[in-house]
Amino acid sequence: MERKSLRRIAYQEAHRSIKRSIRRAWIAAGIAGAVLFAAAAIYLASLVFPKHDLAAAPPAAGPSGRIILGDIARQAETCYQSYLAAPSIEQRLPFLHDPVAAEPRMRHYYSSHPLETADLVEISSPNTHQAGDRHFLIGNAVMRDGAEKLCVFELINDEPKLVWEVAVGYSEMDWEEFIAKQVREPTLFRVMLDLSDYYNYDFSDPEEHLCFRLGKPGEDRQLYAYVEVGSPAWNRFLAVRSLSVLPALPVMVRIRFPDQPRSENQVLIEEFATFSWVDDVEM
Repeated sequence: MERKSLRRIAYQEAHRSIKRSIRRAWIAAGIAGAVLFAAAAIYLASLVFPKHDLAAAPPAAGPSGRIILGDIARQAETCYQSYLAAPSIEQRLPFLHDPVAAEPRMRHYYSSHPLETADLVEISSPNTHQAGDRHFLIGNAVMRDGAEKLCVFELINDEPKLVWEVAVGYSEMDWEEFIAKQVREPTLFRVMLDLSDYYNYDFSDPEEHLCFRLGKPGEDRQLYAYVEVGSPAWNRFLAVRSLSVLPALPVMVRIRFPDQPRSENQVLIEEFATFSWVDDVEM
């Protein structure tokens, strides 16, 4: 048998092994049936940070040393309600976990989007997570009009502050604009990532690329994204892939179209920036 054929067989078996390991983790998690974005957002939240015992390192505790989750959730509701009621970017900054980083992003985002004005009813399904020495509250923001969205708060001096970038799914560029312009410069997006097997056009050889499907909550169009085998992005994915416990990974990735694209839905992954939707926090 020719060497190339042997190499292809070996690679295909490795590719199947990657799929099997991830799929087994998904099945074990028992979450594969989620179809509504609100539910998917809560499942996403459980992956954003490593989960810890609520009593292990409480950011706020009662007489028994047990975390008072309800109190923190109510504080988070007050924070979010105050944020939504503030009529300007400047007046919303005090309610954010990192206002210095968020301000220029907000000015960029709200130059093409209106300020949110929804009436918050509650933070449902709250949970706490820890990443290093940082503590977070994850929940689902339920609005008066029935809309629901993922919300993340970081405890700053024992007070929950909104992670604005997660609340709006902030990316460096509008999703549809990126696709329409077929941007060649690596651009950062917060997306959901899943393995795929679509090999075609410039990416027809599974020996050379690993294929993923990218989706952005609230957007209908998806992209097929490819990582070059042996590249830094490929090695970074392999280093964390076994940690996957959901049908799709929340990631921040830098993607771009090929120099001479032959398809409007195929892009290159240049970098896995973070395996979560929170800056500098890995899952």
